[in-house]
Formats: sequence, structure tokens, C-alpha cells
Amino acid sequence: MHFSSFRRPHHAALALLLLATSPLVACGDDASGTAPVNEPEPQPEPEPEPEPEPEPEPEAQPEPEPEPEPLPPLTCARTTVVEGVLGETVSVTLDTTMTLERPRDLGLSCGNANAELRWAPQEVIEFRAPGQGTVTVAIDTIFPETPSTFNTVIQVRKACEVVPAGAFPPSCFDDAAQGEFRSQGAFSLEGGEVVYLVVTGFSEPPSETMTTDKGRVRVDLSVQENSPPTLAEASLALVGEDSVFRFSGADPEGGVAGLTTRYFIEDEIIDIFGDGQANEDDVFPVFLPEPVEANDFDAAITLSGAQVALAGFLRGVGATHVQLEAFDQGFVVSEPVMVPILEAEAVGLGESCAGDLVICLGGLECREDVCVVNAAVQAACDGATPLELPEITTEAVVVTATGTIGGGAGRFEPTPGCVADQAATGGAETLLTLELPEGLVADLLITTEAPGTRDTDTIVYLRDECADPGTELTCNDDRANMDFQSDLEALSQPAGVYTFFIEQYGGIQPGSTLPFEIRVTVRPVLEAGAACDPAGRLNRCAGEPCAESLCP
Repeated sequence: MHFSSFRRPHHAALALLLLATSPLVACGDDASGTAPVNEPEPQPEPEPEPEPEPEPEPEAQPEPEPEPEPLPPLTCARTTVVEGVLGETVSVTLDTTMTLERPRDLGLSCGNANAELRWAPQEVIEFRAPGQGTVTVAIDTIFPETPSTFNTVIQVRKACEVVPAGAFPPSCFDDAAQGEFRSQGAFSLEGGEVVYLVVTGFSEPPSETMTTDKGRVRVDLSVQENSPPTLAEASLALVGEDSVFRFSGADPEGGVAGLTTRYFIEDEIIDIFGDGQANEDDVFPVFLPEPVEANDFDAAITLSGAQVALAGFLRGVGATHVQLEAFDQGFVVSEPVMVPILEAEAVGLGESCAGDLVICLGGLECREDVCVVNAAVQAACDGATPLELPEITTEAVVVTATGTIGGGAGRFEPTPGCVADQAATGGAETLLTLELPEGLVADLLITTEAPGTRDTDTIVYLRDECADPGTELTCNDDRANMDFQSDLEALSQPAGVYTFFIEQYGGIQPGSTLPFEIRVTVRPVLEAGAACDPAGRLNRCAGEPCAESLCP
């Protein structure tokens, strides 16, 4: 604390002050005030030197802020240059655990959208396309050099520091298939062009998938010439809540994979993504279950209303036309075709499909104006594995089968509504058949909740005519919430051949398999007067419940 320099007066100075204001009185004087002769005048004592004033303490100064550490260089400051070779594969191996570059933002549509988890180490490949015409580059990371636990993500960019915009062509390649966390994909560009591949990982807590977001990765880049397909005819018909696309044409290299779609009210494009901007980026791609490898194609795609509510949206906004382009596996597109959007009805096996306003149900095709079974579907039905049913009279028997579900795309799908995400029903199916003998009516009680199923997430549905989607009897995805096996039942079924379809939710990578075990309880349904099981386990009465061990 700082005080002023006031000092208490010395006692001698105080005496002088008193003398100056009072009469002088000497010892022994009389009252006249006469001073004694030759007596010296008193002298004041010298005033001492004032004490030096203390220096004020200096005020505390704030600590200087440390100089910020320099940020690592941008990812694009150092790239791995790869020169493409037409007709060949070029391989490069990277290790993102060794990178010091600051990650680039991949945008909200690639990688983890959670800001706290989305950053993972990155490396950048600067790819230079060979040749002069259009080329397609296939990307592959599924090799022993890439650990299967490395959840890779690859984003393709025209400019290294610019996040790609728009939904088509795809620019972000994450999991190659269900359960395969490494990446595959393809893109196209013109000879001489340069693109940048940001090689990184999908970042999330390890407990989620037991994967990592960094590591060694081998990236193969295979380059082929590619000419655009030609779209001869195309249509879109709304069938109830479903949207059915038909298209035909040719592709010199084969491999047509789907259609791009843009929607219009007369000649004005519709803002299908609701971002306030209606333009050429409002493209919605639809994919075939698997590409058509032949040069000529005549294909159909059905978007179920349970999968995406496209039909309801188009009716709601009053859409009148659709612009369609065919694209191949490298996402090279044909010239566009603009056609009106039609309203149609769906018909089943053997029914007339004459005209554009009638559509055959899934798995069927229109041939000579009649809905018939697709040849590939018939072949799959003919190849179904039969289950052997022991002799059965009045008591239930259990038939058990084990097997595997294959990878790749399937040829069947259950009725919309069985699976919350209809897109998850596109995987390969395993088909089993069971024949009920003449004279028997029985309940079929089906489950995959058995040791042989392990962790396989099954979808099971049942038809009484294998190739006819209109004959589905029952379907189940999950037995209960977070219980991924299937339980279903079909009651009071007469004699005949029944087909069970078993597949993995979401499908699996081609070449892979998953196990399953299915148990089918065949429970006889008895007529009045027959001896019955009151508990209803061995049999069941057709009418009233079993009473006193007899069917009423």
C-alpha cells in the first residue's frame, strides 16, 4: 500500500514554534522581563536529513503469451503422384499413421458427420489420367496389405482443396459391402485430367465396430477406356406407392448400372433435396441390383414405397416429367431422355401387361404382353434345396436345416413393410422347399433362433409359389428389438410345396458367406372329434381349442 511522505515534527522544532508564540521567561528573572547580561542566545538543534521516500513497488506485468506452434502443412502441400496407365493397374501403398498433415474437411456427406469424431489422418494421391478420351478408374483397397480392421474412406476431388458438391457422380467411397470396412469404387474422367484422392479413415469410437481410422493401406487404380451408353427407351410409372423404371439401350463396354433422374413440373426442374436451389445438381440416382454385363440391356428398377417415398413425393409436388440418363459402373452417362411420368397398376403372374400403364410385379417380366417368370428367377427356384419331412400323422415334427447365405445381389425381395429399410433386402438368398403331403393341413412355425445361426442377422419369408411374389404368406426380419434372428408362422396351410427365402440383412460382399440354422415345426391341424393336445404343442384343433383332449 502507498502512503504520503508526511513526518511527525522533531521535538526541537516543536520548541522553536512555542518560543515564537510565547514571552521568554528565564530562570530567576523578575516580572519586569529584563534579560541577564552577556547570556548567549540559545541555538536550535540542526534539523535531521529527511528519510528517503521508499520507491513504489512496480505493478505485476502479465506473463507474455507463448508463440503459437506452427500448424502442420495442409494435406495438399504434399501428395503422392500416380501416373495412370491405360489398360493396366497401378498400385500404391500408404501409411496414414505416419502422416503429419492437417486433415481436410470431407463435408457432411462423407466420413463421420460428428465434428468431434470426423478427423482422421489423411494422405492424398494426385492421379493423372492417361490417354485422350474418357477413361474409368476402378479403386480397390481390399488386399492383405490393408488390415481388415482399417475402416477406410476415399474421397475423389477435382480440386484438392474443394469438397465435391452434388449427389452424382459419387465421390465418397466407404464400405465395400456389409461387414467389409475397406473401400472399393470407380470414377471417370478425361485423359490428361488430374484428380485428387483423399485417403483416410472413418473415425468413430473403437467400441462401435472394433475398427481403426488409420493404418497402412494398399490402393490399386485400374484404368480402362470407357464410352457412354446409349439410352433408346425409358419410362417411369408410379404403381401405388412404388416407382417402376424401365429402360433399354446399349453400352459398348457393357456394365450399365442404373439411371440418373431429374424431376420437372412441365419444363421447370424440381428442388428434390429441399435446399432452396433447383438446378442440375438435383439429381437422384437409382441403381440396378447388379450391373447388366451384356452390351445390350433391357432392364427395370422398382423403388418400393417402403424403401423411399418417391411416388408420394412426386404426386405431392405435381411432377409431370422425368429426365433420365443411363450410367455404367464408371458413372459415364448417356444422353438424356425426357418422358412423362405415368400412373400404372401392378399385375401378377399370367396377367396381361399390355401397354405402359400395366407393370408386372417384382421377379416377373412382361413378355408378349403377359407377365411371366424371369429366367434367372426360375433358375433360382429350380435350384432350391428340399427339406425332408418325416412321416407325420397327428403329432408335430421339427425339421432342422443348416447352411450358408452367399454374397452379392439377390433376385427376390419380400413384400414391402416386412423390413424397415427395403434397401436392406437386396442381398443374395438361400432357398429351401418343404412339401406337405396330401390330406395334411398344418401350421408352419419357423425360426432362425438356433445355435447354427450365430450372429447372422436374418430375413426370412415364405411363399407357396416360389417365383410368384404375389403368393407371399409371411415374412419377418427381427424377432424383437435388438434380437436379429427371425420368427414367423403360417397357419392352416394345405398340402403343397412351400419355399423359404433366407438372406442377410443388408447383404454381404460377393465371395463371402454367413451361417444360418432354420427350424420348422410342422404342427397338424385337426378336425372335430380328433384326439388333441390341450397344450397346443403337438397339434391344434381347426375350430375351437382342444377341450377334454378332443377337438370340439
